[in-house]
Amino acid sequence: MQAVNDIDTSAAPPAHQILLLDDDPDVGLAAQLLLQRRVAPLTCLRRPAELLPAISRLRPALLLLDLNFGPGRSDGAQGLQLLAEVQARPQAPLVVVMTAYADIDLAVQALKRGAFDFLTKPWEDEQLREHIRKAFEYKELQEENQQLDIKIRTTNQELVSANMQLNAVLETTRNQVLRDETTLAIVREALECIPLPVIGVGDDGLIAFVNEGAD
Repeated sequence: MQAVNDIDTSAAPPAHQILLLDDDPDVGLAAQLLLQRRVAPLTCLRRPAELLPAISRLRPALLLLDLNFGPGRSDGAQGLQLLAEVQARPQAPLVVVMTAYADIDLAVQALKRGAFDFLTKPWEDEQLREHIRKAFEYKELQEENQQLDIKIRTTNQELVSANMQLNAVLETTRNQVLRDETTLAIVREALECIPLPVIGVGDDGLIAFVNEGAD
């Protein structure tokens, strides 16, 4: 797993993209100055309407989401609604919610609704970097597990197909054995009716069949 500090941000893949939604331009600027050279490319948004289109366009690994946003700033209702909309999307990014220290209860609500982690503002620089490192590591582990799950399901499908083919071969062999046994029984019965002595000798030189005439 690649260390976040070693990422070449000039050509970072979508797996290392970060979105930040906060209506305070100073927050976005501070985050950009802190992260873009040392962690990963950061795109800052200030309006909720920009969020879902940006996720579709950039497919980021991580979203830093301010919960105390817009007209619902007092109770974080809009932030929680945005979180729910993000979580409902396929291949949703991990979400680290941001809120003031006095609104820890709001962060707890977000965690219960699927947020990966929370961060209080104002943050300490190393604290923010550590949250992002953990989120990237978790995202990469999550993707590795998804790939492993795909391989397991593919292998299981191949085993099922092989088992079906084996059963078909066994069924064909079983039917052939039954036909051979039926044919042998008919031949034996026919040989019994021949008015001449008949003796059958096997490959090992032993007598395998004697009809009534030969007996």
